[in-house]
Amino acid sequence: MIAKTFHLTLGDTDATGAIFFPRAFMLAVQLFEEYLFERAGPGGRDWALPVVHAAADFVLPLRHGDLITLELNFLEVKEKSCSYRATFSKGEKRCIELRIVHAATGGVMNSLYLLRTGHDTE
Repeated sequence: MIAKTFHLTLGDTDATGAIFFPRAFMLAVQLFEEYLFERAGPGGRDWALPVVHAAADFVLPLRHGDLITLELNFLEVKEKSCSYRATFSKGEKRCIELRIVHAATGGVMNSLYLLRTGHDTE
């Protein structure tokens, strides 16, 4: 599990003050990328992990200024793809759940190995 706690900023919300639908996906993918960079270093032009499938359930609204926790839990890590659930919570309340699938291209296979095994290849 990967987790990050932060306040929703004005830039995360729409005109109603609630989290902007695509911003939720951006926050989840950014946390996933931060995790990869910490584990395997930036990929640069050698690899990419494009999103090939995404689904969302918005259960409760999140608003500007809310202190939220974003958790990523890997559902499946394969040789050429990985999927995870991103859960946005406010306190004990689950507010948003996303499911995201990335395809692997280029030299990302070593990074996916790190995800599968939890350790370096060296």
